[in-house]
Amino acid sequence: MGKFRSTTIHKQDNHGASAFLFDLRNSTKITRFISYDKRILHHVEYMRNLHKFIYSTIYGKFSTGSDKDEFAINDTGDGYICAFWSKNHSLDCMKIAIEIKNYLNKTLLEHNKKLKLRGEDYKLAFGFAIHTGGLTVERVNFNDRGGRLIHKDFILGILPNSVSRLESLNKFYTEYNFVASGNFKSCFLRHANNIGNSELKNLFNKKSEFVQKSLGRINVNDSKPEGHHIYIFKENFFKDFLKLYT
Repeated sequence: MGKFRSTTIHKQDNHGASAFLFDLRNSTKITRFISYDKRILHHVEYMRNLHKFIYSTIYGKFSTGSDKDEFAINDTGDGYICAFWSKNHSLDCMKIAIEIKNYLNKTLLEHNKKLKLRGEDYKLAFGFAIHTGGLTVERVNFNDRGGRLIHKDFILGILPNSVSRLESLNKFYTEYNFVASGNFKSCFLRHANNIGNSELKNLFNKKSEFVQKSLGRINVNDSKPEGHHIYIFKENFFKDFLKLYT
């Protein structure tokens, strides 16, 4: 058996953490449909480039090369959960989520054309959710019998469970593809205030201009019986956020 080392790189604390989860819509259905022809090669190449973009973006900006990292990633196959517990974790989390969202907006249309699939049920789309709460992250390093280092982060706690259930709302509210919780909003406003950016705070507070609507309080079956306040955004929220938080 190879050398195994497990380190807790973040333990749940009062400062909390923020996480986003995104999922590619219709991925399983489409993969099954194209598995036996050359279109699967296009899809594999697309996913390879997507993974490369995500890892290079996040690790290039946040990795310390040590267990002092303040982020963690779990690949869900056709999506990702990414967690941040930096000083302004809600803002860092939103920034990366928007950058990935923009990448998907730029590339999915062309990829769907290459797959040549008819009907909306056979088009790749995406859904995002973002939430703030508590988590613990365990980092595992393992050397296999060939001596290669295997690295894996395990994201544990209420936050990963809740954000995944929040993301599933996109399946019911299909006209939207990015939802945020009331927990995240509160943390976002606090962090925007901490850095003294009143314009950033207004992105959430000016609902008619930036936040399309509140869907109200929804029980997503994450053991919070009173549910979560859910918010959705207008596109100019994402554009203005990147201008204000660089």
